[in-house]
This record gives sequence, structure tokens and C-alpha cells, in this order.
Amino acid sequence: MYCKNCGSEMNENAAVCLNCGAAKNAGKGFCANCGCAVNENAAVCLNCGASISQKGGGQVGEKSKIVAGLLAIFLGHLGIHWFYLGFKQKGIVNIVLSFVSAILLLFVGLGLLGFFALWIYNIVIAVMIFMGKQQDAEGYALS
Repeated sequence: MYCKNCGSEMNENAAVCLNCGAAKNAGKGFCANCGCAVNENAAVCLNCGASISQKGGGQVGEKSKIVAGLLAIFLGHLGIHWFYLGFKQKGIVNIVLSFVSAILLLFVGLGLLGFFALWIYNIVIAVMIFMGKQQDAEGYALS
């Protein structure tokens, strides 16, 4: 693993680069896979072919694509899939939207529309997860 800020080799367990002090996966000037300089707007490293648009440098993380997708389908209203992937704020927003939909359903009768919209949104997220378009909060691809 290489520092994306300065290109020097770093330990995979390190939180910061010992050479420049940048946080792990911070920076856009170098490939995390091979350490070569890259264009900030490039999608892949021209030297090794690794994806550089992801914070994880194209590496596969510990989170399961199947678990995340099934959580999005079956427990999407609770935002459990977002918490599983490490996106706490998105999970909280999902819970708040469900709560607001429940309040609207009880008092106004329009909550069913909110629940339906949130369900469709979570199905779309599940499809994105299964297609590999969604990463975890650290930027790693799902396994």
C-alpha cells in the first residue's frame, strides 16, 4: 500500500503516512496500489491499472455485498445497511425519514407514500450494492 498524498510505501495497518503525515487514503496525487503519480481526475492508474477513483484504491474490504444488499432490501427502512457499511449519518437520516413517514401515516394519512418512496430508494441502493457500485465508508469495494 502506498500513500495517496506523497507516494511513499506505508504499512496497511497504519492510520497515517510516516513520510508526510497524511491520513490513510488522503490525497489524490498518487496511486495507492503502486505509488506512481496519477492525474487527479483519472479513473485508473496508467502504471498498474488499479482504480484510483475509490478511496480504497480498488482493494476489496471486509464487508459482504450480499449481506449489505439483503439488509437494504429487508431492513432498509431502519438504515441497517448504512450502519453495516459504516455510513452512520446516512443510517440516521434513513431512520428519521422512516419516523417522519410513520408520523405522517398516523396523523395525516400520507405516510404510506413516504414509506413507498423510501422502499423504492432502498431497492435502488440494494441493486447498486449487488452491481458493485457502492463501497463501504472507507472506500473499499464490497466482497
